[in-house]
Amino acid sequence: MAMEEYERSIGIAPVKTPFDPETNKLLREDNFTPTPAKTSRNNIYSVHGLPGVQYYDVPQLRNTGTQGFVYSPNEPETTKKMSDVIFLNPSRTREQEQGIIGHEAEHLLARRQLGSGSALNTKFDELIGGGDRYGRNKRYEFVNNAVKAVPYLEEKYGFETNAYFHPKMVTLQGRLAPNLLYEQLASLSALEQKHNIDLTKDPELRKTLFSDPNVRETYNAITGLRQTRLDSKDIAPYTRQSEPGFLDKLKKMMGYAEGGYVPQAGNNKLI
Repeated sequence: MAMEEYERSIGIAPVKTPFDPETNKLLREDNFTPTPAKTSRNNIYSVHGLPGVQYYDVPQLRNTGTQGFVYSPNEPETTKKMSDVIFLNPSRTREQEQGIIGHEAEHLLARRQLGSGSALNTKFDELIGGGDRYGRNKRYEFVNNAVKAVPYLEEKYGFETNAYFHPKMVTLQGRLAPNLLYEQLASLSALEQKHNIDLTKDPELRKTLFSDPNVRETYNAITGLRQTRLDSKDIAPYTRQSEPGFLDKLKKMMGYAEGGYVPQAGNNKLI
């Protein structure tokens, strides 16, 4: 007997939503009854990679610590077919809303591209190259550095920290930090979008969290619209790009293009 038929037989009316069967099944299991939400996306540009994204309030989240969520089962082929839906706590403030949507949009982009939000962990490992000859794990190192960067992020950008940046969580998670890296990435990317900044260019963070160019390039490859083909450069998703070196910057300052100089129309100035 199908779940809907069973629920009708015992007098439970199934939740009627415009979602896919898997999302509806998970909503029933959690006993959630979502309703359409009004939101303001403003600077959250990642949602442009999710043209059909829907926003729903979940009344059952009131008086809980959960501000928002997306469903992301570890079944890539099923997950990629699920509706793009961000579920929100109706008690959120307008100020909180931007960060919540930015965070959850990151998970949806990863789910669409990789099959699950948590798959960003292994993509990070793949792009950055795992550990070094001393056995230090690069993912664990990033997670620890992100925790240490919280006071600066709070003071400089008004970052609203969460459990994923708590030192005790790092200890509990262990060296693979399975549930921390991708959650931290989502929060950091949301902060960038909310304030229209690039954290990898912050002078102080370049001494700590982003001191390693490999970390900067990897972070830039797996956050925001860089997870799609909607970024300004037509490259494959999750592609690392080398940062400009000194000679590249010098050429740009002097007006040289990749293959030499290009004269402006009507004069001999270099552009």
